[in-house]
Amino acid sequence: MVVDAAVEAGSKAIDWISDQIHKGLDYLLTDRAGDVTQGKSQAPSTGTPGSTYEQVDDKGNIKSRTQYNNQSKVGTRDDYNHQHFDKKTQEYLQPHRHTYKYNRHGQPIGETIGPIP
Repeated sequence: MVVDAAVEAGSKAIDWISDQIHKGLDYLLTDRAGDVTQGKSQAPSTGTPGSTYEQVDDKGNIKSRTQYNNQSKVGTRDDYNHQHFDKKTQEYLQPHRHTYKYNRHGQPIGETIGPIP
């Protein structure tokens, strides 16, 4: 009888934890992550994890596309409206991608620039 009660309590706890995980995933996957917003100004330095901000010109053309990482910081920025000289290849890249790196405290530690894959 005691064992049955413990098993039932454990099963209820597992069900509750599973439900909380699914609620969190549903929130991230349907309500926020993957959202795309547009504006004429530069992208904000932070945003919803998994979301994208597109900077557009007066005609609605995309100038840059910024994607936010799981720390709400800029993960990558693709630039479409200007060239960037790649020191490694000695070529101008148009378009190009900036990939930002952060330490475990969320502080910036570097940036790489290369072609958009």
